[in-house]
Amino acid sequence: MISSREKSEAKIKPSDFFSELKALNISPFIGVPCSLINSLIAYAADHPAEVSHVNPAHESQAMAFAAGSFMATGKLPMVYMQNSGLGNVMNPLTSLNGIYDIPALLLITWRAEKGWGSDAPEHWIMGRDMEEFLKVLRLPYRLLSVENWQADIGEMAVEAKKTSKPTAVVVKKGLFEKYERQIPGTQYEMTDTEAIKMIKDFFPGATYLSTTGMISRKSYAAKESSDFYMMGSMGLISGIAAGCAENTDKIVIALDGDGGALMHLGLLALVGNRGPVNLVHIILDNESHASTGGQPTVSPTTDFTKVALACGYREAAFVTTKADLEKSLPKCMRTGPTLLHIKVNSGRPDHNLKRISDDHTCQEVRDLFMKQLKE
Repeated sequence: MISSREKSEAKIKPSDFFSELKALNISPFIGVPCSLINSLIAYAADHPAEVSHVNPAHESQAMAFAAGSFMATGKLPMVYMQNSGLGNVMNPLTSLNGIYDIPALLLITWRAEKGWGSDAPEHWIMGRDMEEFLKVLRLPYRLLSVENWQADIGEMAVEAKKTSKPTAVVVKKGLFEKYERQIPGTQYEMTDTEAIKMIKDFFPGATYLSTTGMISRKSYAAKESSDFYMMGSMGLISGIAAGCAENTDKIVIALDGDGGALMHLGLLALVGNRGPVNLVHIILDNESHASTGGQPTVSPTTDFTKVALACGYREAAFVTTKADLEKSLPKCMRTGPTLLHIKVNSGRPDHNLKRISDDHTCQEVRDLFMKQLKE
C-alpha cells in the first residue's frame, strides 16, 4: 500500500509521459519552454529518435507549425508553453484553429498559480486570471495530477479530435521527475556576465535596457544602476530601446538574448527603418533559453549580423572572444543602429542570482529609469 507521503512525492517520469503520447498518436511535441517542464524538454532533446521535438521562437509559431503538421499527417500535435505564452496564442487560437477547425492539444504550465506575489512579477496577472482566459477562449482543459494524468490527456485528446478544436492540459510545479540533459551546451571563451561587465565598463554613462530572464539578473549583478530591467514581455527589448533612443541624446544599449531576439525578429526591421544612430543592440547568444533551464534555441542556424544589415542597421559584428569585443566596442559610438552578436558560453544557469524584483517593484524600475533618462 502506498503511503500518503509516498503518494505526495510521486512524480511522472518523462519517459512514461512520452510513451503515453506515442500510444495516443500525439506528435510532434512543439513549443516554447518553461522551467516547470524542463525535464520533458530535456528528455525530448536527448531522444530525437523517440520524440519528434520542434523548438520555435514564439508560441504563435508553434501553433502555426502544429496546424500545418496536423493538416499534412492527421496527427494531433501537443503545443507546450508557459501560461504567459497563452497571451501570444490568442490570435491563432481564434483566427486559425478556431475558424478552420484545426485541433491541437495544448500543454500549459501554471506559473503564479496563487496569483499576485506568488512568483516572478511577470507571471502574477496571468497566473491569477489564467482560468478566466481559458473560459473566454472556450478552451476545455484538465489540471494534470500524478494519479490521473493519463486519463486526463486521453480525454482532452479525444475531445480535440471529436470537436476539431484545441483543448488543453494544465501543469503545476513539481509534477515531473527531474531529468538533466545529457548533450553539452555551448563552449565559448566568454560568459554572458563577462561580456556585460566589459560593455558596462566601456560605456559607463550609457542608458541600458536588458531583456527578461537571466540577462536582466546578470546585468543587475554586474553593476547596479537605473537600467530598465525587463520582467516579462520576452523579445521586445530592442523595440523599447529604439523608442527611447529616438528621444534622448544618450547612447542607448539593449542587452538582448538569442531567444528574445528570435521571438520578435521583425523588430530588427523596425529598428533598421527608424535608424537611431545612438542605439547599440547587443545579442548575447548562448544558443539556449537560460532562465528556463537551458533548452536549445534555433540560433545556431541564424546569422544575426546578416539579418541586421539586411534590415538597415549601419554596423554589425560577430564576436566570440574578449579580444573581438574590445575591438568592436569603440566602433559603436553613434554610428548606429549597431548590432553586436556575441557568442557566450551557456553553462548551468545560476538561479541563486538576485532578481531586480527582490529590491524594486516594476513601477520603481520604471521611475528610476525615466529619471536617469532626463539627467
